[in-house]
Order: sequence, then C-alpha cells, then structure tokens
Amino acid sequence: MVSKFEFSGDTLGIMIKSDLNDAVFREMQVIIKEKISEYGKINLFIEVEKGRHIDLIPLMKHLKFEIGNDKHLKKVAVVTDKEWFKNVLLVKDLIMNADIEVFTTGDRMKAISWIAE
Repeated sequence: MVSKFEFSGDTLGIMIKSDLNDAVFREMQVIIKEKISEYGKINLFIEVEKGRHIDLIPLMKHLKFEIGNDKHLKKVAVVTDKEWFKNVLLVKDLIMNADIEVFTTGDRMKAISWIAE
C-alpha cells in the first residue's frame, strides 16, 4: 500500500506500508510521473515502513526509472532501517544529479526538515 502526501507544491511524500514488489513500484512511478508533469522538477520523500520486504528485481527496475528521470528530481530523502537498501541508494547517488540523502526511521524529522529546505 502506498500513501502520498504533499509538503509543498513541488515536494511529494510517499509512505510505503506494504512489501515493495513490482505492483508497489509501478504505483509509485505513476504518482511520481503525475507530480513531475505538474511541476517539472520535484523533491521526493519516501518512507518505507519498518519490517517491509523489498524485492530486488523490481527495485532495480525502479532505480532505472529514477535514473531516467533524474533531471526532474531535485532532492530525494529516503527513510528506511534496511542497511543494504541504504547502501544501494548511496551508490545511486553517485550516478544521479539529484541530491539523495538516506535517513533512519529514528531520524524521520531530520529527513522532513532536509527535504523541506
């Protein structure tokens, strides 16, 4: 299950409350594309609820989507407690123009503050 919310016009928040599989990633992409079509360049906040499983193959497809759309992403804040997922995102940061920061669930407020700057 994916829930969306807005910090401001060009900042999209996505809360993921289910395991991340192909369907969830596709749902996220639709939401992100809608926001990009409205604003051109956006900030993106994604929080993965603690204990959720992340399927690797759909994740790689989604990363390809984000890399292909990185000219439309200014900042990306990801909140997760999965260490391996943090490492994947840090590598992605090396190949994307968007500014990417990864936060733990305990640092959620720092993530919100950072994405809202």
